[in-house]
Amino acid sequence: MGLSVLVVAAGLLSGAEFRFDSGRIPEGWRFLERGEGRRSVASNRVVVKRVEGARGGALLLSGVENGRVVAISPRFRLGQGLWRMRWRWRCKDIRRSAYISLRLENRKAVTADNMRIGGTDNWRTQQALVSVDKPQTASIAVVLPSSGTLFVDEIVVENLKTWQPHPLPKQLFVRIAEGNLRIVFSPVCVRLQQEDWVEAPKREIQPVLLGRGGCCSVLFALRSHNNRTVQIGVSVPKNAALDVEVYRVCCVPVDWEDVYAGFYRCGYLPDPLIKTNEVTLKAGKTASFLVWLHAADNAQPAEHRIGFTFFSDGKEVCKALVPVKVCDVEIERRRPFVAAQVRLKYLCRRMGVDYDEAAELVRRLFHKWKVEPTGLVAQNLRRKRWLRLTDNKVMVNWRVFDAEVERHLKAGFRIVSIPPGGFRARHPYRMRPFLKARYGTKRFWYLLGDFLTQVAAHLNKKQFRKARFFFYPWDEPSPPEYEEFKRLVRFFKNTCKGAEVWCAAGGVPNPKVSGMVDLWFLNLRRYNACFYRQAMENERRLGVRLGCYANDRYNLALPLLHMRLLGLVMAHLGFEGLLWYEVCGWRNDPWKEPSGVRFGDAGSGFLLYPDKNGRTLHPSLRWFTMLEAVNDASVWKSLANKIAETATKLNAEELSRNPLIYYFRAMLSGTLAGQFRNDPILYQRLRTEAFRRLALLQKQPLAVTRIRRTGNRFEILLATEEGCNATCNKRPFQRSNGLLRISVKEGLHRIRITKNGKVKVIERLLVTPY
Repeated sequence: MGLSVLVVAAGLLSGAEFRFDSGRIPEGWRFLERGEGRRSVASNRVVVKRVEGARGGALLLSGVENGRVVAISPRFRLGQGLWRMRWRWRCKDIRRSAYISLRLENRKAVTADNMRIGGTDNWRTQQALVSVDKPQTASIAVVLPSSGTLFVDEIVVENLKTWQPHPLPKQLFVRIAEGNLRIVFSPVCVRLQQEDWVEAPKREIQPVLLGRGGCCSVLFALRSHNNRTVQIGVSVPKNAALDVEVYRVCCVPVDWEDVYAGFYRCGYLPDPLIKTNEVTLKAGKTASFLVWLHAADNAQPAEHRIGFTFFSDGKEVCKALVPVKVCDVEIERRRPFVAAQVRLKYLCRRMGVDYDEAAELVRRLFHKWKVEPTGLVAQNLRRKRWLRLTDNKVMVNWRVFDAEVERHLKAGFRIVSIPPGGFRARHPYRMRPFLKARYGTKRFWYLLGDFLTQVAAHLNKKQFRKARFFFYPWDEPSPPEYEEFKRLVRFFKNTCKGAEVWCAAGGVPNPKVSGMVDLWFLNLRRYNACFYRQAMENERRLGVRLGCYANDRYNLALPLLHMRLLGLVMAHLGFEGLLWYEVCGWRNDPWKEPSGVRFGDAGSGFLLYPDKNGRTLHPSLRWFTMLEAVNDASVWKSLANKIAETATKLNAEELSRNPLIYYFRAMLSGTLAGQFRNDPILYQRLRTEAFRRLALLQKQPLAVTRIRRTGNRFEILLATEEGCNATCNKRPFQRSNGLLRISVKEGLHRIRITKNGKVKVIERLLVTPY
């Protein structure tokens, strides 16, 4: 079948379905080819043929060097409503990311940020959503902007139900006040647009859980029948080692191209945060306060009650007591590091501050937020002309170098980037001005070797305290660049052994470049795929450490939970750090045009907002959610280690492997690989259970559990000390192969463990489908 079009009863074309099973090019498709600096011409570089792994035939595009090949479908009609474009494809040896766009008659093309691919031989199914407010003519463009081969199995554009706001997690909210001023509380920060409201029940607020040195956020949402100004006051017990900050949640304008995921309305989305305890309510509109809680590293395990008092027009309206429980979990001990790239030129341009003011501002705020500004030292060194070149020698002013490094370390940071960095073979401008030599020439290699030799000798001599020095010589190497990439990285590692070599892999490292660097940063687009985990294990066997980044989880269109779950992913897959490729990439004013950024969709190029007076940087919901994710990773990792340790003591090696697999699978949606459920209620329950299980294991390490799915039911595996018996909801466990086992349905189950007639442990275990 070449093309089939779906038609509704009203006679409107409701979408299209393109398959390539006939073995010939479908009627109506056009193919264009354009070389660099040339006009587009008809192309014969597209064929339809049978390909292994395709359901029938596949559309095959063969790319051109320094050009692009485009396949354009026949036109079809889209009626008013919500549409999903779904496609299946793979690529081979491509140099730049291919993409598929839905072209609309009266709007810009819709190209989701997560639909680009690097070089992989695995078939992938992906999708994008778009809302159409009136009937339009559409077509599909498949673009291969480089050499290589792209295979497309099928493309389907189908109508979904009329768009509705994603249901709010009402069970999370607690009513604080009602009447003319309504207030609700949520222990998990969620986005509430101005039109959103939750009719929550009035009940007891459950404790907010923190580890020592940990942080988290809670939310107060307010709505009034008339315009008014509301202030919030905070009282913290004197014996509580807690820092409490209140932020007003602001909104930025977005359109449908930015909310393609279908979670929010077009209009205004909550994201920027301004530190203030006052908000002006508009009649019938919702406004929110975010409360940021941070426990000191030396905080003692205890439960405290934080008081919140709301005032309207100078009069007290109501009070709320929020219990905050500091648990015996050391967050800093297993907390992954967070490294963020900050380009100071954007701060200078947008905030009206000079370079030194911008650098000092970044140091102060990033130290407070425990984020490493990776490029700060390198940027300052480039400004201060610390390096001079003669005909055959690199002259380094080590006093300037040492001063910058010491200032960086004194500010509380430990990760130092040494120039040059960010180099790619097709973009040699980053190294050319640094060494004033064309890449690949004899002079280039000689000067680079001289520089790296001096760096190695100086680092060995100085022995900077606990500092991690690294080079970042390449970014996301693609298959045609592998040989040159390996040559350059080997040169760095063999010449300068005092510093590490870091690199972002794009997806996962190709076997052709395995083991080349000290630390790979992997893109978390397909972290649940088998090939992803296999590639990670191969790298670890070669002694390579792994970090992660997730470009497509930064943008405004995604629910905050998708970012929060990065902590569980990091702990489950064993990543030691999280990389943010850009946190202030403001091309335009992000308060007015969040889509006008350097990369991708709205918000994907920045996580911070500029202060117009140049005094500070404003955080965002996404920024704080990422910090919460990193703290959660420490909790999950502590639980995983304790489960594995206890299972080993109980001779239950089966339960010590992959201890977080149940929690990880419980949050997967099961639709597309790597997609999570948008269910903050479930995540809150699982996170609470993690704290509770960790406390039980620390107090009485005599039992460890594992849950696995068996058809429509679940099996609970339990390892205990000798002589222990256990029941689940008063039903006895059965012993088999050294483990206690019982089959249960989904839901909350009460496990009771006894020894010699005495109750040792009572645990409540949440079992949820995956």
